[in-house]
Amino acid sequence: MKQIIILLIIFLSNGLIAQNTFIYQFSAKENQNAKSGILADVITSAPDPVEYIYLVNEKKASFKPELKINNSQTNQIDLLKISVKSLGEYFYDYDQKLIENKIETSNKEYIVTSTFDDLHWIDTNESETINGYPTKKYITKRKEKGIKTDKIYTTTIWIDESYPQDIAPFGLMGLKGLIVKVNFNGRNDLILQTIETKKVSAIQPFKGKNRITKEAYRKMIDDKLDQIKESRGVKMDLKS
Repeated sequence: MKQIIILLIIFLSNGLIAQNTFIYQFSAKENQNAKSGILADVITSAPDPVEYIYLVNEKKASFKPELKINNSQTNQIDLLKISVKSLGEYFYDYDQKLIENKIETSNKEYIVTSTFDDLHWIDTNESETINGYPTKKYITKRKEKGIKTDKIYTTTIWIDESYPQDIAPFGLMGLKGLIVKVNFNGRNDLILQTIETKKVSAIQPFKGKNRITKEAYRKMIDDKLDQIKESRGVKMDLKS
């Protein structure tokens, strides 16, 4: 009887691990400022959600958006699509605990590398059931430079810690389980819709020359912002 129970547990665990396709929906919270005034004709206030696919195969994974062709004739700016482009796509190596983020900035493509344990997660001691998954809520914060002032950027996740795989969209590794929901600074939400079992081909690391660590990439962005602020300061002095 004991052997039967052990075999059943193994079977159920393998069944869960076989679910290798995680489909998420990325959507923007309604922008009240874009409903009226000058921005109403410029910014799309209710953009269509974007579907993201997280694939896992043999200790490798990928996470990327499934962007649809937009045939509309509008000239409005879709801030959600801009966010999708700025966040890029991801490759994971579970054995090496490596994350690659392919991203474009200043018309140049970079492959930004990081590890599974480079984020500091804070337990909020809050729980919530989302789409049938029992989750715990965690946050992580980072300081970002701005043109005028520096800002604190907060990422919030809701994770099902009972799930046997570590599934972390946008490279948000560091905790055990399945991330069911992500919120970026109160603006955009990513929510798990379905889990499927599909045949997945081999997942390969990104190809590219401009490989850089996350720390070096952020320093590069910060240096560019400092140059912009310095340039604006010089122009202001000349006018005065």
